[in-house]
Amino acid sequence: ALVALDGPGDDQADAHVAALLTALAQSTLTEPHPLVTALKANADRTSLDRFGWRLFELWLGEGAPPREKWAMFAVGLFGSDVSALKLTPLIRRWPGESQHQRAVLGLECLRAIGTDTALMQINGIAQKVPFKAIKARAGECIEAIAADLGLTRAQLEDRIVPDCDLDERGSRVF
Repeated sequence: ALVALDGPGDDQADAHVAALLTALAQSTLTEPHPLVTALKANADRTSLDRFGWRLFELWLGEGAPPREKWAMFAVGLFGSDVSALKLTPLIRRWPGESQHQRAVLGLECLRAIGTDTALMQINGIAQKVPFKAIKARAGECIEAIAADLGLTRAQLEDRIVPDCDLDERGSRVF
């Protein structure tokens, strides 16, 4: 059901999309299929982000079947700040809709996106959500990311604070 992303196409394009969907289905956030890795290294990031988000939307539209969670992983594997900012409100909402596991997968997708914006979103969830379990899980993610980077949690939090293009002295020339 997830194969038709943007309508009818030519046979070769359809075969390429099918190969990519197969590669995504064989990927995890920590061990992507070689095709996924190659696309991340060589394809347009904006296009990949849009592709991953569209696939995610189709998955949600199909009722978000857990056995096809790889469609959500596409956001983590191909997503950018744009997807991170769209995914965060959903992660904040899902625990209240009895979708804690989906929210946890969302956190893992933000972690896989890995940009400072994505890390800021995880940190924000760790600090300000009414659902204790997802708040704790986000805190664990921040701790793990900090450890992976050889930082303390406080150092990581300092690193991901927006600098508003200020220089090291905290000033900016307009």
